[in-house]
Amino acid sequence: MRMTEKLRAALCALITAGTLAACSARGEYVAGVDDAPFQAERELTFELFNPDASGESVQGALEGTEFTVIVPNSWGKTSLLGAFVMPQGAVVEPDPSAGPLDYSLGQTFTVTKEGEAPVDYTVVVEFQFLTIKRISDFVIEDNGARQGRIDDDAGTIQVTLPYSTEPVGSYTPVVTLEDGTAGYTPQGEQNFGSGPVIYQAIDEANDAKSYTVTATRAANDANMITAFSVTTGDAALAAVLAQMPSPVITHGTSGTVENPGTTGSIALTIPRRMSKTFTPSLTHEGASISPAAGSEQNFSTAKLYTVTAANGDVRKYNVTVTEASDIAANLSSVTSNSTTPGAATTVLTLTFSTGVPTLKAENISLSAAEGSITKGALTLVPGTEYKTWHLAVSGVSKNNLVAAVAKASNPVGFDIGGFPQNVTVQSSTYQFETLTANGTSNAATTTELTLVFDAQVSGLNESNITLTAAGGEAV
Repeated sequence: MRMTEKLRAALCALITAGTLAACSARGEYVAGVDDAPFQAERELTFELFNPDASGESVQGALEGTEFTVIVPNSWGKTSLLGAFVMPQGAVVEPDPSAGPLDYSLGQTFTVTKEGEAPVDYTVVVEFQFLTIKRISDFVIEDNGARQGRIDDDAGTIQVTLPYSTEPVGSYTPVVTLEDGTAGYTPQGEQNFGSGPVIYQAIDEANDAKSYTVTATRAANDANMITAFSVTTGDAALAAVLAQMPSPVITHGTSGTVENPGTTGSIALTIPRRMSKTFTPSLTHEGASISPAAGSEQNFSTAKLYTVTAANGDVRKYNVTVTEASDIAANLSSVTSNSTTPGAATTVLTLTFSTGVPTLKAENISLSAAEGSITKGALTLVPGTEYKTWHLAVSGVSKNNLVAAVAKASNPVGFDIGGFPQNVTVQSSTYQFETLTANGTSNAATTTELTLVFDAQVSGLNESNITLTAAGGEAV
């Protein structure tokens, strides 16, 4: 059939019987067109039209007096327009183009060619079933749409759900079928927590393709460092660390070993003069961390930490440690535990304006303009918030000895001022300084001796003193 004839056939099939003379049973498709040269050459054919009025048609195959027309399943059989293409002068009864007919049980048409006896032709309609049976998309909603990975060759669909401590449960998937696929089973909610679920995509001929659908949780992708600090068993140092600014953590982005994300940072502040070699206390979300948690590190330069998640993703942090400015603390006073000559000074009490937890004996020096004094251990006075300290002393060689308390060095984290300060200390013995006689000439008789000590001596009597003459005689 040439293009012009195809169009004319389509027009006839779409026009209700009797509305145009061109759609008569004589096969004259367009009024006023002289196609007699072609009509005489025509063979008898039959075709059916798509009921969606698109003009699409399917021509039947003639064997004997039976036309077999194979149409898409979607057309159905119960309401189809048809058309015969016949030699000029031929007529058909009934006219298949006059209106839709039901071909469920077939239809018989009588065709009478000019000068010939009528012939009955049977039209049988069969379906051309589509064999498409494919799931093109499979989605489970679990904190967002989770699309399955479909392997048509293997007949598998793998859905990876986000990490959660909650187990895989029951879901109602959104299943998308490839165009032409008739349907699928099972429908509705399915329990994926008990194991794989078998889905089938079904074609128009009711043949099925099976898919084994498995839903699993992704491995945990968490890999952040959530806390990083300095810990110490030294209570005094811990008290100073508590006064430092909080660590500042920026997380960067997570990546893989091959394609790492941006590196985060951790800024840690420690007291001045504290050693930068220490074991940090840290908390992380990953499966592992390098360097290992609990290992001592030297933070004199930036240290790179890498956290690896359970799923293999990595996140990196550069850790930098800086020293804070010193905290100012002044020595307010120094007192002796003894003010009485002969009662030895054994303890000096040092009081500061601010608590100095890291104060050590080596931060303080003692000196005296005359005599001697020796520094001992330094201990904190309980309940004074590190403001008051006892410094043990010994070796005080003279009563009313003035000792100078000075700063030898600054303790960790502090700049201590208020030095030097002087304090009068006492010896446990009296020093005999001078002895004078009241006789000043050879002719004068000495009747009195004047003894001078380094401090007032109470309870002194003659029995405490022994006199011996130059010749050895007792006086």
